[in-house]
Amino acid sequence: MKYEIIHLSDLHIKNQFDYEQFANKIYDSILFKDSKYFFSKIILCVTGDISKSGKKEQFDFFDKFLVKLSNKLGEANKELEVVLVPGNHDIKLSLEDKNKRSGVIRKAIDDGKAEELLSEDIDSMKCFFDFSRKYNCFENSNFVSSKVISANNEHLTFNMINTACFSTLVKHDKDIHFIPKDELNKFFPIDGDVITLMHHSYEWFDESVSDKILELCEESIFYLYGHQHRDDVSITKRGIGFISNEILPHDFLKSHFNIYVFDSNNRTIEPYIVRFNKYENKFVREKQEIIDVKRQKVIRNSDQKYKDEFGKIIVDNDEYAFESLFVVPIMTLRNDDETINTMDLLANILEEKKLVSLLCNTGNGKTTMIKAIFNYYLNKEKTILVLNDSHLITNNFEQSLKNVFAKNYKFKTYDSFIQEAKEEKIILVDNLDYSDNKIINFLKQCEDVFNIVVITDSNTIIDRNKLVTEGDLLDFEKIKIEGFSFKQRYELITNFSKIFDSSNKVDVINKLVESLMIEETFVDLTSPEKLAVLVQKIIKDKLYEERDTKDAFSIIFESSILNKIVDNIEQSKVDDAYTVLREIAFYMFSKPLNECYKISASEIVFVIKKCKEEWGVDIESAKFLNFLEKSKFMKQEVDEYYFNGNSYYSFLIAKSLIIKYNNGEDVNECIKKLIENICFGNYSDILLFIAYFRNSYSFFSRVIDELTNLTDGWLSLSYDKNDHYILRRIKKEGFNHKESYENKTDYDKRIDYQERKLISKKENENKEKKYNDISENEEINQIFKAAKMLEILSKGAGGYKPIINLIQRQKMIDLIWVTCYKMIYKVFDFTKEEYNSLYEDINQKIREKYEEKGKIYDEEKINTLITNALYDMLSTFTLNILSSYARVFSTKNSIKLIDKISDYDENDKLIFDNFLFKAICYERYSDEQKFVTYILENYLKIENIDQKRMTNRIINLYLITNNVKHTNIDKISVVTEINKQKLLLLNQNNRSYFERLNRAIKI
Repeated sequence: MKYEIIHLSDLHIKNQFDYEQFANKIYDSILFKDSKYFFSKIILCVTGDISKSGKKEQFDFFDKFLVKLSNKLGEANKELEVVLVPGNHDIKLSLEDKNKRSGVIRKAIDDGKAEELLSEDIDSMKCFFDFSRKYNCFENSNFVSSKVISANNEHLTFNMINTACFSTLVKHDKDIHFIPKDELNKFFPIDGDVITLMHHSYEWFDESVSDKILELCEESIFYLYGHQHRDDVSITKRGIGFISNEILPHDFLKSHFNIYVFDSNNRTIEPYIVRFNKYENKFVREKQEIIDVKRQKVIRNSDQKYKDEFGKIIVDNDEYAFESLFVVPIMTLRNDDETINTMDLLANILEEKKLVSLLCNTGNGKTTMIKAIFNYYLNKEKTILVLNDSHLITNNFEQSLKNVFAKNYKFKTYDSFIQEAKEEKIILVDNLDYSDNKIINFLKQCEDVFNIVVITDSNTIIDRNKLVTEGDLLDFEKIKIEGFSFKQRYELITNFSKIFDSSNKVDVINKLVESLMIEETFVDLTSPEKLAVLVQKIIKDKLYEERDTKDAFSIIFESSILNKIVDNIEQSKVDDAYTVLREIAFYMFSKPLNECYKISASEIVFVIKKCKEEWGVDIESAKFLNFLEKSKFMKQEVDEYYFNGNSYYSFLIAKSLIIKYNNGEDVNECIKKLIENICFGNYSDILLFIAYFRNSYSFFSRVIDELTNLTDGWLSLSYDKNDHYILRRIKKEGFNHKESYENKTDYDKRIDYQERKLISKKENENKEKKYNDISENEEINQIFKAAKMLEILSKGAGGYKPIINLIQRQKMIDLIWVTCYKMIYKVFDFTKEEYNSLYEDINQKIREKYEEKGKIYDEEKINTLITNALYDMLSTFTLNILSSYARVFSTKNSIKLIDKISDYDENDKLIFDNFLFKAICYERYSDEQKFVTYILENYLKIENIDQKRMTNRIINLYLITNNVKHTNIDKISVVTEINKQKLLLLNQNNRSYFERLNRAIKI
């Protein structure tokens, strides 16, 4: 039987605290994924100093926490069993008592009258005893207590000793604590295992009783204590003792506690130290070395340092075997068509080639493959060295080899390693700079010592034709990591979904396959750790679980920033560097729009100086500028610095604004600036990050108001299957949608009313603004503003279930639905009789630009420019509309929205703008059959040659980016009269890759 024992100590509760938050944080860290194999009760041991000064209300505060935690565990079908002892702070003493106690107690002990003083201490602990008896502790004695827990004919006894008597609340009160021996003799031998709890260790006791306490410790499988505010374990002939650090409900950052998993069958203890991680905003378990109770020794499974690091994957603080979750990706020899898709095949090539370089782009799984190779050969009991730190390499090969060996093995000697046969030794080299001559020289000599040498390389290095890959390391056989087939991806996701308790696993897998596995290259998802985070987040979203979901994105993104900082600056400067980065971003944001993307070196120095004054950072300007260059957060051009990528820039600005908001500063003007200029640069991204941080519906409510005001008066798309006039109106009745149809007469009346209302509104605006109508540029800007706000709302409605209730979400969905149709109507003028207006407008504008520049018409070039401009505009627009819609519902439903748009007018003439819009939507989002069928059904009805050219471009793009069946290519060629060989040529670039994948699946 496995028992989970939680060890809290030294809480020092003085005032009320957020007991619900404290209980939630503890709860999240104590449940193991395989806890169904544990005893149904979780045993909470508290080793004293619950209160700050022994007052009743202080124990009442703690009692609320215990009730909340017990209720939470009840939801997980677990019971909470509480075992506790008092500490020196749990005695209610006056200041006068504290100052006098030490001398009085020592005199009483010297005079043999110690027991006479005990009654005073017991009376001072009345509040503790009243509290402890709620949990059946110290019911029959004020000095000792026992609680027996039984499970499946096993008995686990907890002996509790009151060591608080004669406490003085000073640091050096050893040797004066006292318990009558006859009280200690009340503990009697019983069947089963015993665990002893006390606040002070035996060292704090008067010698007349310390030996007896030691005897009790020796009879225990282990004993728990606190008082010293540190984490430690003592393994001696006298027993196994665990001491736990303090845990402060009002200050998580200074809090620690311990967990022990005691296996009564195997006689082992798995200890965990649990610390609060401020970046993840939760308690995180750190597994310690397993202890053999019977032999009272630490179990060392392997001397290899990387065994645990490479052999497990940590998800939600729980560990899983690397091999149980890993799937071998498809690999190919660089100069051969041979496919490698099993570890045995890879091992055969390694044995044959000896020197191998793993190739792929950054983030595609090179390090993960190094871990896989490591585990494969570790199971075959080979001696493996892992080299991932260039600082270990010197100009002396032997010294470098000693450094690498020492990094890998703690107890094994270097001499024994050298004497091993070459066939038994392997070295794996990851993430080093091969332009360094020291690295090159080291790798050249490794061939004489190791049977197999594997290095990781990058396509970017090869593409640059560096000397290292084309010359010095030419002997290395190159194996390219291609990625995963669809079948392999499904297997990989299925593996990960098993580690989450979910009744909707099938839905989760399908959703993952649909949303993450569309691309043929599996960028950034070959890492099991990254994939685990994605699976976890999607499952939590799917199940509407509030815990951590609302913080998941910001935590993951912030962690990636902090990891990047940690890798490029000393540990003590991490927080300072993060603060300065954040303030640099905000400083840039505060500048005028045309200058907000750059900052000079002198301005960075100014920001650092300001950070020293306001935030107390301690970092030198030169060191920080060097960090910027090394970390590549920013790039330098002449004397100006720019952020590398908008994501970091957006996140840091949002983070800065939230901190200022939390500190009571007024940020309304900043938010107003972001919304008013939402189409500018990364402003919409900043707003999205703020939404993630705020965890509040009020932010989305403000966006709703802005979008409603912006689109008020815009007409909505209308049509009918017969006469093409119908309004799709959404009526809210509970949570159901109802489509209301209207005839043409009603439609004309309504449109007339809306137009008169719009005219009236514009007349009022004219009086105030003194101009007649909105300029063309401003109208385009309004459309893009609406699209950006639509994107924010759709992400909110689709991904903020923990902070948005059903009614609020429905309001957002309704507005998204209505605005989608309004925007389509706004961009496409469906009221004109000539339906090729969109093409003609772009045609006219491009020709006008040519005339302005005095250029001679080149008809073919102009047609190309028109086609490109039209496609780019439409594809951008469809991306905004359909992506917004798909985020809330699904890609399939977003296509249904497009299906409803009419293809023909009342005279059965093709409405080319409608056709073009739908064709691009299908080209980007639909399946092959739907796209091809739609194109072929309408192609012959296109009369204008330029319109056909536009349609041909869409067909070409589809063939380039998709693996199209030959039968469909034949159909396209016949209908469009495009040369079949040209179509096949367009499609063959990606076909060879698909064929390799198909061959791999069959194998």
